[in-house]
Amino acid sequence: MSTVFGTDYQINRKVATVYYGLGGTPYEPTLDPDATIVTEVGCGEGSRAISAQKIVAVNPKLSWTMNVRKLDDYITLNGMITAEGAVPSHDLAVKIGTEYHLLTACKVNTCKITIRQKETVKAALEVLAKGRSAGASWTFVKATDAAMWKDSLITLSIAGTPVTNWSEVEFGVDNKVVQESLGVDILPTEMGEREAVYSGYILRAVNVATLIPDVISGTPKTIVMALRDNQGTPVTKTFTFANATLKTSRVNVRGLEMVMERIEWEAKGLVIT
Repeated sequence: MSTVFGTDYQINRKVATVYYGLGGTPYEPTLDPDATIVTEVGCGEGSRAISAQKIVAVNPKLSWTMNVRKLDDYITLNGMITAEGAVPSHDLAVKIGTEYHLLTACKVNTCKITIRQKETVKAALEVLAKGRSAGASWTFVKATDAAMWKDSLITLSIAGTPVTNWSEVEFGVDNKVVQESLGVDILPTEMGEREAVYSGYILRAVNVATLIPDVISGTPKTIVMALRDNQGTPVTKTFTFANATLKTSRVNVRGLEMVMERIEWEAKGLVIT
């Protein structure tokens, strides 16, 4: 048996015979059929014997983390949808060693972007699918733009006040995609999304007033983040979370070092420009 190395794992969005990259290089992808097994016990089946057992549902899902090289078109058109628009259905081509899988009618369930001081910008995604079929030899498109780093975050503000002393920033969406197996099929026959829930956090050094009073008073804030990519002609995407509800303003001291504040928030709306 040959070993499957990381270079043997590829993911592309597929439209007919055209392949599109995801805007980054995937790390640690996982393809999971996610089968549901129902087991029943009863009397008269023998000593401790199971009376019935069957796979009643299979809910394929694909998850991965990737460095981000550009936000369009996969992240901003398929993952985070401006103004809570419909989550697009799309097909994903997946290569694992010598195996080829086509995941059909996929929808992004969760998408989270994380920016840290000493890492490339990362995106973590989970995609749910209605179906899976075998593929053939495909030619995948790979990322060619330079990776994005912390200096890609050109705007970060809370209620119009710039935040420059940040250590970590994270924001994302839960599209609450559901898969339903109906009739006699075990694969999903219906799939859709419910309300979008946005959340994130900012970890910063405290050299300004904390947001503890705002959390206690329940005062919402508008949070704005703008990221510029490294395409030949750089593209800037601005994420505006209006009326974000602050969940916590947690302050702690790292030993004898700096005082840090972790600001967590949730929002019910997102506009991407």
